Amino acid sequence: MTTVYTAARLITAAAAGWIADGAVAVDGDRISYAGPASAAPAGDRVPLGDVTLLPGLIDMHVHLTFSASGDVLGDYLQDSEAMHLLRGADAARRAVLAGITTVRECGGRNAQVFALRDAVRAGVLPGPRIIAAGASITTTGGHCWFFGLEADSADDLRRAVRAQVKAGADFIKVMATGGALTPSTNPVAPQYDEAQLRALVDDARRLGRRVSAHCHGTAGVLYAARAGVTTIEHCSFQTPTGLEYDDDAAAAVQAAGCYVCPTLAIGERMTHAELPDEHPLKIYRRVTWPRRIANLRRLHALGVPFVSGSDAGVTFTPIEDFAFNVTLLVDEVGLTPAEALASATSRAAEALGRPDLGVLAPGASADLLAVHGDPLRDIHALWQVAGVVAAGRRVR
Repeated sequence: MTTVYTAARLITAAAAGWIADGAVAVDGDRISYAGPASAAPAGDRVPLGDVTLLPGLIDMHVHLTFSASGDVLGDYLQDSEAMHLLRGADAARRAVLAGITTVRECGGRNAQVFALRDAVRAGVLPGPRIIAAGASITTTGGHCWFFGLEADSADDLRRAVRAQVKAGADFIKVMATGGALTPSTNPVAPQYDEAQLRALVDDARRLGRRVSAHCHGTAGVLYAARAGVTTIEHCSFQTPTGLEYDDDAAAAVQAAGCYVCPTLAIGERMTHAELPDEHPLKIYRRVTWPRRIANLRRLHALGVPFVSGSDAGVTFTPIEDFAFNVTLLVDEVGLTPAEALASATSRAAEALGRPDLGVLAPGASADLLAVHGDPLRDIHALWQVAGVVAAGRRVR
């Protein structure tokens, strides 16, 4: 049976502007029509009223089984396998209610993450479509070793890629540098050289998988870009003396056509968390934020494409706060509302290699978000969720 959702404003794609008095027809889990309501096919009409109807949001960087508390690592190491799954199920439910209809799960234990993905797909759990990496590939004792697959040589990396594909990974996540969540690692230093990363990327491509690289240190950004990864997570340009924009690394990112996922909302939540001003997290945020924003502005001016990802699950970063990542691209980095919206819809879908996502068009997945207001005029309208349809099912 055809269901026709009507709305005062319809955004079929972020770059297309909006259509007044629009409609989207849904058959099963696919869109059969998107355009003026006057030309919509017959069906069960659902008038949504004075809202904007747009594609469901895509969060390009989440960790569903993380706690988002002030001690994420402690929670993860102490939680039982069952608790990890329960946290993940709860995060998936909260995500889809916030209008996030697709997430890219960037690291967790294979059995749990793949089970969550498959349960949502089967309709057992409410949640967004989950595109999952499972275990991240890291060095021995490297960043996130506690759920990662450890690999040190080029041959180890090839074996790790093959093992992850065999286990069911939708894409490959590699830790190109250390990270703050793993105190024994060095976020500035690369964990792999360019040749090693190229071996990983080449084997992933052979098996039809894209590669996401966690990169804080500048050398890691440079090596990952030259190796041809699809997305660079964080892209912090971190050096021993601070966050310093690097022309060579930035040029490599641009030349390779890499997408950058800045994960901005981690810093934003730290300003709102109930912590004293002298807490190390708040001090770090105050010191690094201006340089972080300046670096991203330069990347944007260079033409590097951004995709929005929250790093949900890490410190003080609940998954339902994804809209922060989109609004900060406008408020701080200087993107237009249309550019920022694309980073969470059509541009994100492009990075995933999924033309059926991030747009409202015949044949596309029936992922719809209704919000009060007009996000092309005021991007903060994304906070005002009025309704959600995920894979053809109305969930809010």
